[in-house]
Amino acid sequence: MFDLEKKTRRLNENIDILKSMDYFVRQESESYLNNLEKNLSYINHIYEKRFEILEKELLEKENKNPFLMKEYEI
Repeated sequence: MFDLEKKTRRLNENIDILKSMDYFVRQESESYLNNLEKNLSYINHIYEKRFEILEKELLEKENKNPFLMKEYEI
């Protein structure tokens, strides 16, 4: 999750940069922007699945592992 957070931050930064570019540059980079947005969507899907697993570990099993708690708080 920690690595995914870093990747998500970088993707968002790159998406923002592409969106703020000049109109003509944006048109040329549209496919790249679409790929970044797809990657971001995929990472968000991974987040959701990981949170489901963490929730199950922490709540259902009442596992109080400090590392898992920290990961869940992200």
